[in-house]
Amino acid sequence: MSTRGRLLDAAYRIILEDSLSNLSIDRVSARAGLSRRTFFLHCNNKDQLLAEVLELVRPAFARDCKAWSNALAADLAVEQRTEGHRAAGQ
Repeated sequence: MSTRGRLLDAAYRIILEDSLSNLSIDRVSARAGLSRRTFFLHCNNKDQLLAEVLELVRPAFARDCKAWSNALAADLAVEQRTEGHRAAGQ
């Protein structure tokens, strides 16, 4: 895996396993087995890294949302779909 790929993977896993609020350059670098200096050779800042992670996961997220939506009854209003999803997730 490329260095940039390792950084993206590390950031994604930190967000998934811990939280977005715990995402830091130091944690990403350590998780990827790279130095802070290497981080900055590949990313300008944490925001850029986060934007790239979100861009990578967007297609799968959109596919999952579409599959969920398609599984609902076609006659439900948007509000009912959202409320139904919220209730199902609780």
